[in-house]
Amino acid sequence: MTPWNTDSDPAAAFAAVYQREFGFVLNRPVVVDDIRIRATGRAADLPEVAVLSDQVIPALPEPALVTSTYFDGLGRTQTPVFMLDQLQGGQKLSGPALLIDNISTILIEPGWIATITADHNVRMDVQQQQQQQQAVEHQQTMELQQQAPQSLAPVG
Repeated sequence: MTPWNTDSDPAAAFAAVYQREFGFVLNRPVVVDDIRIRATGRAADLPEVAVLSDQVIPALPEPALVTSTYFDGLGRTQTPVFMLDQLQGGQKLSGPALLIDNISTILIEPGWIATITADHNVRMDVQQQQQQQQAVEHQQTMELQQQAPQSLAPVG
């Protein structure tokens, strides 16, 4: 690939790279076979999720299923799977969780919170460090209760 800036001659830019790579330049016409363009931009910020103080946000529905998922640093964990069309604006889910839609699947990783907006988009935010630690401890407690409930029984 030959980097080229619009102020210079593309054939001359190609010849310079070719000379550097191979030590000579062929006196032939240059044919442009492929062009790659790299651009950067900034998207508009999403509007804040407006939830009226008198609006009652319903509880999350039961997950469609719970599946085992592996995360670095957390290991295998039971992960709830929700259908996006069953969620309502203002509802929040803490990771780990999966959201399934007709055309996509969204992974909410541990340490992230997904908020369903009024127009049914999903806004992802990073949890604060303390909340992340509490979520990990809660998940580990839940796993212990599911794996070995007899070990939690009082000894008497």
